[in-house]
Amino acid sequence: FAHVPINADAKLALERLMPLVQPKKYPEWLAEFAACAKEEYEKVYSVIQSEVNAVGARFKCSIDPSFKVNAIPAYLESIILNLLTNTIRYRSPERFLEVEISAEKRDRQMVLHIKDNGLGIDLEKHGSKIFNLYQTFHANNEARGLGLYILKSQIEAMGGEVQVKSKVGIGSTFSVFFENEYL
Repeated sequence: FAHVPINADAKLALERLMPLVQPKKYPEWLAEFAACAKEEYEKVYSVIQSEVNAVGARFKCSIDPSFKVNAIPAYLESIILNLLTNTIRYRSPERFLEVEISAEKRDRQMVLHIKDNGLGIDLEKHGSKIFNLYQTFHANNEARGLGLYILKSQIEAMGGEVQVKSKVGIGSTFSVFFENEYL
């Protein structure tokens, strides 16, 4: 192939486009942050405890206090708050709400799991849009379709990802994968 000169506008466009098409890389600036998942859970639980008690829910947290994750503490707190308040908001009227919060290490990742026995989400119908802006999946007047969108954005900003498993009438499990390259 012959070398073709690129004008300044094309070069600028390529420079802006390249980061978007290259594989995601762990954000190195995140190495400065280490959050304790158990501490962030406890902060959130203290905020929502009256709601938990009011609905008679049972929350069980089995996160090891020594678990650290490369995450902005305020983001981690927001992610946990969003997922836990969703368990309350979308609980099943047919049974008492039970929520399990756990974490595990997988290679260079810390995975946070939040599992409930709530209404569940029809992933066949809604799976491709579950994290989209303004998407709601149940008849709830308080729902605005912002929470899961913001949650996913925060997780991806830290180089992580979120996955969901759910069955209607059974419940949901959200798994948040944090890269722990620097811990």
